[in-house]
Amino acid sequence: MPDEENVSQDPFLTPDGARQLATASKSAPQMLGFSSRWFLKVLPWVNVPGGTYQVNSVVKGKEEGEHIDKYGQPKIKVSVGETTSPALSGAEYHIEPEIYNLNVVRTVMRIPALVADIYNYKMNQTEQQLKLVVATVREEQEREMINTHLLPYINNQQFSPKVSNADGRTLDNLDGLITRIRDVHFILAQPSAIAAIGRAASAAGVYTQTVDFGGQMVSSWRGIPVLPCNKLPVVGEQGKRTTTVMAMRTGEANSGVIGLYQTGIPDEYEPGLNVRFMGIDQEAMISYLVSAYFSIAALVPDAIGILTDLSIDDTPAGGNKGPTGNKK
Repeated sequence: MPDEENVSQDPFLTPDGARQLATASKSAPQMLGFSSRWFLKVLPWVNVPGGTYQVNSVVKGKEEGEHIDKYGQPKIKVSVGETTSPALSGAEYHIEPEIYNLNVVRTVMRIPALVADIYNYKMNQTEQQLKLVVATVREEQEREMINTHLLPYINNQQFSPKVSNADGRTLDNLDGLITRIRDVHFILAQPSAIAAIGRAASAAGVYTQTVDFGGQMVSSWRGIPVLPCNKLPVVGEQGKRTTTVMAMRTGEANSGVIGLYQTGIPDEYEPGLNVRFMGIDQEAMISYLVSAYFSIAALVPDAIGILTDLSIDDTPAGGNKGPTGNKK
């Protein structure tokens, strides 16, 4: 009972008092640093039941000539005309094909048994912790796929297009990249790189359009979606920073880039990711092993290419001499 001296002559329920009976609505736990992870979303994924994926390719010749094309592959001959004898042709395959093994990103999630047992109304604590941990694992998976798998692959491949933007002609060089890859499905770029491309377009008197991509409106160049990805490297000191832009064709049917995973693994939580109970220790801490199994393969080298040395600090003047985009 309240002190009688503190009760007013005309008592009424105050907001502070009312809040003692009100139930606050709460959000799920939020965490800074998570991205949209566009790359993981749009990449076609292929199930690898045996844990490995083999890319078979045609044997290359020594140098271009009558029987060897510019890629070092044997020319497959054809005949034209009713009176012409059929050409004799074929192609040998490598007896040591490229093998891709699944990689893993993992961590151990720990939660006190007391918390897991009684603090679950109205949100399950274990589930909420797991969502944050899984998102963190997926972020690292995307970073690994780009920086440990794709970029070294491109740099080591003769026929993966590599265009430098050291001359500052951003739009010309971006056009040069996408014209060297058949059927580019999308472009990946740092958000700051997308802004730099926009500045170059404005300086050139053209504008970039947005396109519907999977139900969301995203930036584009020449009708190709430009997707933000904060995993691409940024190098250099402040004021002189540069980054890399990546363009690619995807899918097995297109001889493009594909993601690799294995579905149906024990205790699967998401495709290719499982959560395995590890036990309860003497300090009453429950442990779960969270693992994501994955790899990535480019079926042919020219399915993916990069634009390097794109400045993200300066407003580029390059690009206004060549490209003919959509005029303002």
